[in-house]
Amino acid sequence: MSRRAKITKRAIDAIVPLASGEISFWDSEVPGFGLRVRYTGSRVHVVEYRNRAQRKRRVTLGPPWETDGRSARNLARQILAAVARGEDPAEERQESCSAPSPWSLNA
Repeated sequence: MSRRAKITKRAIDAIVPLASGEISFWDSEVPGFGLRVRYTGSRVHVVEYRNRAQRKRRVTLGPPWETDGRSARNLARQILAAVARGEDPAEERQESCSAPSPWSLNA
């Protein structure tokens, strides 16, 4: 289930989680920028886009108490600008976060 509206602190506080599953709220100003709310009540800012291969990708920006709506929206714009330049921020983040395996350290 998803809805579209401007993501503000007031809107985030007014969201009631579903009994099960998750709901996505998409920002009306920045396409692809949204808020995921899980049934547990956890909330996180996200950016969704399609890479060059038309594969849907999602980048997590952080929970609303760490990043306010304005800074998360600006970060989403930066990520979407990188996508427009042909980059894949989700892939880059995945590569930078992947730790070497113990077997590769012994080589």
